[in-house]
Amino acid sequence: MLYCCCGLAPRMRKRGRMGEWQTQMRKVLVYDIAADSGGALSILNAFYRYVSQHPTGIHWYFMVSVAQLPCAPNITVIRRPNVKKSWFHRLWYDVAVTPALVKKIAPDALFSMQNLMLPRTRVKQVVYMQQMIPFSDLRFSFGESKTKWFYQHILSKFIFASMRKAEKVVVQTHWVARRVAQRTHTPLEKYLVALPDVPKGDASAPYDIQRARHSFFYPSAVASYKNFGLLYEAVDLLRGAGVAGFEVLLTATEEQLAGLGLTKNDPAFRFIGAQPHEEILKRYKRTTLLFPSKLETLGLPLLEARANQALILAGDTPFGREALDGYPNARFFDVASACSLADAMKGIIDGSIAYDPAGDPGISGRYAGWEDVVELLRDICQEPPV
Repeated sequence: MLYCCCGLAPRMRKRGRMGEWQTQMRKVLVYDIAADSGGALSILNAFYRYVSQHPTGIHWYFMVSVAQLPCAPNITVIRRPNVKKSWFHRLWYDVAVTPALVKKIAPDALFSMQNLMLPRTRVKQVVYMQQMIPFSDLRFSFGESKTKWFYQHILSKFIFASMRKAEKVVVQTHWVARRVAQRTHTPLEKYLVALPDVPKGDASAPYDIQRARHSFFYPSAVASYKNFGLLYEAVDLLRGAGVAGFEVLLTATEEQLAGLGLTKNDPAFRFIGAQPHEEILKRYKRTTLLFPSKLETLGLPLLEARANQALILAGDTPFGREALDGYPNARFFDVASACSLADAMKGIIDGSIAYDPAGDPGISGRYAGWEDVVELLRDICQEPPV
């Protein structure tokens, strides 16, 4: 176990008679030993940056596994890298080790950022929910993906229970709030919809519309629900119709896609592999975003491309409709129809799909932010302990 402590920890709370509950500084434990890469780690880092840069009147304890979070006068970081050794280690820390540490820290609130409440503790908890597999209509077989099958058939029961028992649940989009509330039979008022920060890149760089009409970009990890097969079929249809002079850039590799049984020998495809985020933001300025994914919580590339005023071809999904609501440079296609996608791509290439350089890149103000999440935790801290 590794501790990183900077500054003085706040004094422990004092208890007196009923109604006499005081503390010099409120304490919140942020629990996220699951985050080690991808979107989950990005969200953890974003929340850490906010509380480290804004005075909150709270001493924060971040309990993580491998995330590299520096200490600060108002932040204590507790790292537990051994938790990543196996699922058994993860379960042991969640059920046996961490509750004892929670009792020692005695936080006024607990913010679990890994979809689940921490068991065996009576501290009031807020859960950050960003895992949509248990709530999806897509079904995953054990042979297709053991991890996704486990999320859908085993872990989902604990996630559902956490949604019901938590004081509040923070989600990223309104469609997620509606879906989770419906599936768990909980009131919609229980959910705080807080949109993460959307990186914009270089706002002064112009969008290269001429280049973008012949260059399509799909930044995505590899998974069956990412729908790469539909993209392969759509390009075949374009070839059959005599359409040429375009490229499709994928951050996936040929080897990764071959693992899904997908192979393609077509010069239009460029398998560029994983890219630094700064490079992805630059590519939005000279490409048309393709996003055929069937399942996302947020669909961050949709928001990033919108912020860069790019042309976007998106699957007609609840998350796509919400992310692109009111944006004139987006077109939707049927995620089950290669013909629908091919028609949309052809419209970009031949210019029949118009581009509005004055299209509003912003999203509506229907979302909370990190300041609202902190305020929610502060309010819970003010309540007497259970």
